[in-house]
Amino acid sequence: MAKNQKINNFKIFYFFIFLSLSSFCNAQSLSIMTWNTGDSDRSLPKASEIQALINKNGQNPDILIIQEIFYNNYSSLKKRLDYKHGIHSAQISQNLKNLAILSSFELSGHELIVFSKNISGALKTEVEMPDKKKLKVYCVHFEYIKNKSRDNNGYVSLSFKDIIEILAKEVSCENPRKHEAEKLIEKAGKPGQRTIIAGDFNTVSFSSSVRTIKKFYSDAAPIFKRLSSGTYKKISFPIKPRIDYIFHSPDIKIEAFKIIKETPGDHYPVTAKIKVLN
Repeated sequence: MAKNQKINNFKIFYFFIFLSLSSFCNAQSLSIMTWNTGDSDRSLPKASEIQALINKNGQNPDILIIQEIFYNNYSSLKKRLDYKHGIHSAQISQNLKNLAILSSFELSGHELIVFSKNISGALKTEVEMPDKKKLKVYCVHFEYIKNKSRDNNGYVSLSFKDIIEILAKEVSCENPRKHEAEKLIEKAGKPGQRTIIAGDFNTVSFSSSVRTIKKFYSDAAPIFKRLSSGTYKKISFPIKPRIDYIFHSPDIKIEAFKIIKETPGDHYPVTAKIKVLN
């Protein structure tokens, strides 16, 4: 009797191993890109320039998350890249401008989260995956750091003292981006399920706002790339800051991560290949 019980226990064990492996193999994979396509010292890049860079780097991402894009530029880009589905913040409200999400999959459940009128907030949508389950996607643009001076070429010009002061403020809990992160997490969940939070967070990776998000969501960038992967190029300092991120809920696995070191604007595109595990 004991021997038969042991055999049955082994069968049950291997059955659950089989179910786990089957679930992993059937998990949904897709590519995403977040990109602040604007530029501070020139007119915003044209849809044709954005299209050219995406085409140069391969096929369209399944989900394209964009900040600083006017509605007419978004409409043109949607046609040029032949996306079937998309949403722009202007289609919901004028209280928050120039955020957009383009998708190969159907979208629903759109919502705007406004932190500061016309300046900062998030555009949320739900992507219907091939398994008919929803993936929540947040396109985020936190408030920019003020009192920055620029040179004649539009590059942010900071002294060493300026940098120390900015970093000290970002590490502290009393800055606009920290409070925006708290509002965002309240909306997205602690943690959310099947959730991507991506965009221009206008802060460094050890700031209080990023630490707030990382209590519940993981950074898609590998640890060895987090300090060396700058995403904002227009700063006259040897080390370029990483201020654009992709965060994900615990039920999402990152299969690949890349920062494309080309741009017609001032931010580099950030890409990831993800696998939704449930």
